[in-house]
Amino acid sequence: MQGIFASNACLATGTVSMGTKKHAPHSEQRSEERALGEQNMPPLTPADLQLARLCRAVGFGRIEGLEVRGGEVDADSALVCRKTIRLDLDEEPFRVRREFVPSREFLRLFRELRRLPDRTAVMVTIQHGQPKSMEVILNA
Repeated sequence: MQGIFASNACLATGTVSMGTKKHAPHSEQRSEERALGEQNMPPLTPADLQLARLCRAVGFGRIEGLEVRGGEVDADSALVCRKTIRLDLDEEPFRVRREFVPSREFLRLFRELRRLPDRTAVMVTIQHGQPKSMEVILNA
């Protein structure tokens, strides 16, 4: 699971919506996310965690060229990460929590990936380090 996911090189170089942001107090939302993760998903795989780290590292942008194998992203995918930098806003560093608690968006992303046939190409759009939508190219 080392592959391109472990590299920062990626950072240099049909649409499914992942949901909308809830407006609940942070601690309430966090406990709700934990409960969702425990009830609706099997344990996260190393590939799931690597994809989550990559999304969080990109912050804002897209991950293109992801290929699905066995219901998860193949670490050997020839992916391209595109980081979006807003020039009309003040520079403010994007902060990522150390502890990863999968949000509803991440859980939905992992569920959608598990439904796809092998060799399906996927692009994920990321905002605030969270997946917001994915585009799927189904092989004919």
